[in-house]
Amino acid sequence: MKNISAQKLGLFALLLFFYCVNLSAQKQDEVVIINKIVSEDRTIAKSPRPILGIYTDELAEVQGIKIKRIIAGKGAEQAGLQDGDVITVINGQTVALTGDLHAVLANRAPGDKVNVQYLRDGKDNLTVIELSAATDNFEWKEEKYQRDPCKVFIGVGTSSVSGGLKVDYTVDNTPATESGIQAGDVLLALDGVPLSTQTELVYERNKHQPGDAFTMTILRDGREMKIDARFKECSEEEKTEARLMVYRSHARTFSHTVERDPCAVFIGVYTSDRALDGQGVRISGVIDNTPAQESSLQPGDVILALDGRPVNTQRELLAERNKHQPGDLFRLTVVREGARLDIDAIFKSCQKESDNKVAVKETVQMNTEETPIPDREDAALRLESLELYPNPTFGPVNVQFEGDAVPTVVRITDMSGRAVYTNELPQFGGFFSEQINLFGKTPGNYVLTVQQGDKILTKPVVLMPRA
Repeated sequence: MKNISAQKLGLFALLLFFYCVNLSAQKQDEVVIINKIVSEDRTIAKSPRPILGIYTDELAEVQGIKIKRIIAGKGAEQAGLQDGDVITVINGQTVALTGDLHAVLANRAPGDKVNVQYLRDGKDNLTVIELSAATDNFEWKEEKYQRDPCKVFIGVGTSSVSGGLKVDYTVDNTPATESGIQAGDVLLALDGVPLSTQTELVYERNKHQPGDAFTMTILRDGREMKIDARFKECSEEEKTEARLMVYRSHARTFSHTVERDPCAVFIGVYTSDRALDGQGVRISGVIDNTPAQESSLQPGDVILALDGRPVNTQRELLAERNKHQPGDLFRLTVVREGARLDIDAIFKSCQKESDNKVAVKETVQMNTEETPIPDREDAALRLESLELYPNPTFGPVNVQFEGDAVPTVVRITDMSGRAVYTNELPQFGGFFSEQINLFGKTPGNYVLTVQQGDKILTKPVVLMPRA
C-alpha cells in the first residue's frame, strides 16, 4: 500500500509540475508572464532536447533539408554526414522544412536512434544516427513584455509535435481561453489548414482581421474536435489607448560609444527603408546633440525628402546628405501622425578639419517597436555573404559571414545596450558560422553588431513572442 501511495504521490507531483510549466498569466491588455519553474535544489527543471547535430539551410530548389554545417562531436558527424548533404526522410517521414525535423524528433530523447535517408552528389544514402543532447545555454526565466491587445492574437504558446502543435500554455482573456483551449491540446489545423510549425500558425492567424471568426481543429485525449472562436475587436478609443500603451512600452533611451568623424555631415538618425507604401524612410531613433534632435525630429517620423529630393532608402538619404558641407542649412520633408511637415535644420560646423575618427558617446531615443538600428549613417564595415536567419525568430538565429581575417567581435545587445551574447575572436580566420539561441530572452528587438577595428556593422534581430 505504501508503494502505491508513493507512486500516486509521484504522479501527482509530476502532473503539478507540468501544470506549473504551462502557467501563463495576466490579462490581454497587460503583460504576459512566463513563469520560471525550479526544482527543490533551485535548478531549472527541463529535459535535454534531442538533436541530430546539424545547422540547416532551407532552399526552395532542394527537396529536403540541406546541411549547412555539421556540429562537431554530435550524432550526425559520428554517422558520417557531411556539409552539403540533403536529408529527405527520417524514420519513414518525409522532411522538407526545419519544422518537419523538429516534429519528427519531438517525442524522442537523446540516445534514441533514427533512420536517416539523405542525398549526396545526387545519390540516395541511408544511415542510422544516435540523437545527441542539445547543449543549450539558456533557461526558462520570468519574462514580461507588452503587446498591442487590438492586434489579432490567439493566446497560445506552442511547440512542434508529430502531427501538429502542442499547446504549452494559454494566455488569459484571449480567444484561446475564452473558447476552452487547454494546455496539452494539440492544434491540428486553423481554418482547415494543417499546422506543423509555429511559423505556419502565425501565418494563418495573420490572414485575419480583428473581429473575424476562425476555427481551430484540436486533438484532446485522443479525440479530434473543432472549436469556433473569434478574434478580439477594439473600439476606436481602445485602439488609440493600445497604440499609446505599445509606444510607451517600446520607447527607450540608451547610450553607447562609437567612433566617427566629428567633422563629417551627420543628421543623427537611425532609419528603415520605404516606410509609407514604398515611400520615405522611417526614423527609428534620434541621436542627442545632432541636427535631428535639435530640429525636433522624432522616432516614428517618416522622411519623404531632403531639400525637396525624394528619399526612399537609406542609400538615397545618404546621397542627398553628402552633397552638403558642415554648417550648411538643409530641409527635411516629413510625415508625422498623418501631417506633412517641412523641418529646417543645419549641419554642425567644424572648427578644425580632421580625417580622424574619435570616440563619441551617443544617447539615442528610440521607438523599439520599429526595426532597431537597421541602418546607421556612418556604418562602414562591409562583410561578404552575411546571413542572418531566421529573422524574425522565436529563439535560434543562425549567423554566418565572411570578412577580413583580423580580430573580430560579434555581439547581440538588447535595446538598453545590454549584451546578451558576446564572442571575441582575437584570431578570426575569416569565416564565422554559429547558431545563437535567444530562447528565454524578452521578446522584442535586438541588435547584432560585428566589429573589426574601428569599423562596425549592425543588423536588426527580432525575437517574436509566441502567438
